[in-house]
Amino acid sequence: LVAYYIDKKRFKDAQALTDKLIKKNRSTKNLELAGLAYEGMGESQKALEYYEEAYQKEKSGYALLKMTDLIYIKMKQREKAIRLLEADITLNGCSETICTRLIQFYSHMNDSEGVANILKKLYKKTKNPVYAEKLIELYASKKNYNKAILFLKETKFDNLLLLDIYTSKKDYKSALALVDKLYEKSGDHAPLARSAILEYESSYDKKSKKLLQSISEKFDKVVDVLKDPLYYNYYGYILIDHELDVDRGIEFVKK
Repeated sequence: LVAYYIDKKRFKDAQALTDKLIKKNRSTKNLELAGLAYEGMGESQKALEYYEEAYQKEKSGYALLKMTDLIYIKMKQREKAIRLLEADITLNGCSETICTRLIQFYSHMNDSEGVANILKKLYKKTKNPVYAEKLIELYASKKNYNKAILFLKETKFDNLLLLDIYTSKKDYKSALALVDKLYEKSGDHAPLARSAILEYESSYDKKSKKLLQSISEKFDKVVDVLKDPLYYNYYGYILIDHELDVDRGIEFVKK
């Protein structure tokens, strides 16, 4: 009946009924309902007292969310609301509902470091790739590539993404070591083609016979297997520009 009154915005009727319920039994549920009724009537302080009591009884996540929303939005005590959520995470772990709310508050306060820390906690707990992807997006938007690299190395979330970051930073040494490791582990053809490109890009002497032979050997193993326009084009121009096999290079560029 209380839920019905609240749904119909008959908050005074809901409050009268919750007062009776509270006298009989100060259960977490009854305290939460009382908080909702008083919040609907605009009595934020009274509602807050009920939410706080409900939270203290059973560490109710629902009561904590209602309490901190009230403090953050209605009372404008943003730092206090954030501290309460942080304290709960420290004591009870990073539940998705509580941590998601904290991310919302951090985002509103433009605290990107806070958002990053919670996303890391959520990924560590849930292994949900969405949190890792959002974290990498955040690091990329802030150009914190070193932090993105550290996270990807620690978690091994996405080695190809790590490879892309190394390449964009022109850290060819790290990129080459990673791509060779990927090829050894998987035997997949794509890493070998990437290895050829990285070996060429990182070389100071691009006319070295030894270099060009190594690159050619790698591309010869994979280029017709992968049938990728990028690799056809790249290898084709190496064959043409260095006059290794101009006709074959032209065929690759045509492909």
